Amino acid sequence: MRPESLEPAPNTFVDAFARGISVIEAFGMGHDELTLSEVASAAGASRAAARRLLLTLCHLGYAMHNGRTFK
Repeated sequence: MRPESLEPAPNTFVDAFARGISVIEAFGMGHDELTLSEVASAAGASRAAARRLLLTLCHLGYAMHNGRTFK
């Protein structure tokens, strides 16, 4: 959904926020529940980074962790 032709100015782009959005986008149509590895792969992030982002989303109430999977 991102416009590929728009290049943000370096001082107006927040990399961490963009990575968080990529994790959220991993839960697209038909992907309501994913493992950490699946999220990391879909978001193009390391497992460690995906885990931190997912746990932050859980803490804020935007995601849920159920043992091996995230929703």
